[in-house]
Amino acid sequence: MGTLGAALNGVLLLSAIYALLSLGLVLIFRATRVLNFAAGAIGLVGAYLVYELSTIFGSFYPALVVGIVVAIAFGALIYLGVLSPISGARASIGASTDVGVVLGTIILAELLIAAVPFFAGSRGRPVDVPLPAWQWSAGGLTISSLQIVAFVLMIAVVVGVAVGLRRSPLGLRMRAAADSPRLARLNGISTREVATVTWALSALVSMLGVLLYATSTDLQPASAAGLGAALFPALLLGGLDSIGGCILGSIVLALVQSFSAVYLGGEWMAVSPYIFLLLVLIVRPQGFFGKAEFSRL
Repeated sequence: MGTLGAALNGVLLLSAIYALLSLGLVLIFRATRVLNFAAGAIGLVGAYLVYELSTIFGSFYPALVVGIVVAIAFGALIYLGVLSPISGARASIGASTDVGVVLGTIILAELLIAAVPFFAGSRGRPVDVPLPAWQWSAGGLTISSLQIVAFVLMIAVVVGVAVGLRRSPLGLRMRAAADSPRLARLNGISTREVATVTWALSALVSMLGVLLYATSTDLQPASAAGLGAALFPALLLGGLDSIGGCILGSIVLALVQSFSAVYLGGEWMAVSPYIFLLLVLIVRPQGFFGKAEFSRL
């Protein structure tokens, strides 16, 4: 029982981190059919800002409010200033601008990860979220107030986004823009506006995910880069276009990593999700909740 409890330690927090970051990727893919490789780096910038502001304000929560506003603006500016020009350059990129935008996100990730230490220094920043000091332990398993708050926050954000997109005009415009951008424009839908809002929302949830990650380890560029790479098993497990699937995919990914670290050794923690993902994709290429039309990916 002690070993099982140890394997389950931290799963709630890790699931919340992966789900929030995966949600940002799903939103962008649903709206633009583009895979964003800069999610971890974009979240890193917002998280560093919240940390610096918290030292200035002397309080975490006012800094978080300002960080949320800045993260939304930063995500919109990234699309308008960098990715929108790339996606519009059909003549220079070729038949599909998706490839150009994906490469743009990769380059953007490298630039942001290099820029953060240049402006903020390379030392790690410990993020401390002021919460009641409560924890429950049994059989080697420990659940803290931070883990519960993180998981509840993740559920609230994912459910809120899912309901909002299903019932709001924005959600309808996102689906229309993703299915047929040309037809959407003919019906008066601004695909540029939809993509801008989507990138803004993605930057917000990415920042929240990186902040939660920094509560268990120091906030530093290298860890954010590795976190961004670890998202794709969760994303593909749940389905590239499924908001609900990102929760299940993230929980499965967290469980696979935790169990492999305890029962197989720490060296298996990084590679085990990809082995499990390969087995799942052989049986169900579109992931748990993805649509069959995406199986070619």
